[in-house]
Amino acid sequence: MKKIILFCIASIILFSCSKKEQYYGTWYVYGHNGLNPVYLKIDADSIYLSKAGSYWNSFPVKITNNSLHFAGQTFSTSIFKDSIIFNGNRCFKETIYSPLEIKLPNIKSESAIEIHQDANMYYISYGKKPNTNESAFLLNDKYGSFSDIKHFISSSTSCSGGEYDPPHTLFICDKNTSTRDLEKFFLELQKVDSRTLYTVNSIDYKVFKDSIKSISTQQEQKLSLIYNANYDQKVNGKLYQPRMHSGLFYSLNDFTFEEEVYAFLIKNEFYYEKEKYTYDAFSDKIEKAISQHKILIVLFDLESDYKHYLQFNDAVNSEYIRIRENASRKTYNVSYKKLNKKQRLHINSLHPKKVIQNISIPHFLSFEETPIEDLDFPFKNVKEQIPEVYFQN
Repeated sequence: MKKIILFCIASIILFSCSKKEQYYGTWYVYGHNGLNPVYLKIDADSIYLSKAGSYWNSFPVKITNNSLHFAGQTFSTSIFKDSIIFNGNRCFKETIYSPLEIKLPNIKSESAIEIHQDANMYYISYGKKPNTNESAFLLNDKYGSFSDIKHFISSSTSCSGGEYDPPHTLFICDKNTSTRDLEKFFLELQKVDSRTLYTVNSIDYKVFKDSIKSISTQQEQKLSLIYNANYDQKVNGKLYQPRMHSGLFYSLNDFTFEEEVYAFLIKNEFYYEKEKYTYDAFSDKIEKAISQHKILIVLFDLESDYKHYLQFNDAVNSEYIRIRENASRKTYNVSYKKLNKKQRLHINSLHPKKVIQNISIPHFLSFEETPIEDLDFPFKNVKEQIPEVYFQN
């Protein structure tokens, strides 16, 4: 009798394990009823969610009684032939080939915004091809290189009422990407006047009783209007003559100058003037400069990474957001986000963004080293402003 009982217990355990193992693997969600992720990946301890298969979010999971328990919720499931019925969706097991491997920056950011994704939005991802050390772009859903960026955007750029409608770019990039690659990307965007860049910081999932929704955070970056075609030729090997629309190339002689201060990102370290600071101390310096209405010249080197680049920019962007938010509540007694267009223009005019950013140190220096004909570059003796560590090997 004892043997029979032990056999029954062993059989139940084996059956239970085999039932669990039916859930293991990667699944494509067909239908997306209440589910935002396109892919699910399940193993003995975790469930992973992803929209593109390149970046994943994980949760501890328990599989019991034909149910998945994770993030404080329980989802009833059933196994049907080669698929799982999950929250009304049929999920098919699929061996996906992830086009890129991307680890998002996930920095603590105060300048995160929500964006309206419209027809004039371009999706560009940058990361490593799986099982290689080769970096590549994913332009919507196709591989591409730096030389493909200009054609990818300009081929679909729209016009409204005969006016050029500059595209916006949603950029999903691996946190370890070098600023050297980032600059080459910026130079290509400048050629088609695509100056509004939404950099994705994180993609998380909020799990409800009957649905799972993705929540992404991104920062709005405005690429610099300053562009030296001679420097671009040095970087990319081709001479590009910019078109004269939407301020793609403009005369710096019209720039209104007050007292300017320099800030630098060098080898993932933050410098204000020539002194190195922790990130918090650096942010305090930026806050003080902005409150004193100084012009900020914010430059990055080519040996830092994308994660620190986002932190560097966030110190500046977040401070302008705070100042305008406080002014909005003081002037109109509402949040800046709730102002109408006229009110926003008024607040912006009271606190204009006086900053040159999203341009590299060597690009900025190039106006002295390889000057543009008939352009009197107003920033003089720039080298003297740069910390010595930048010039050290």
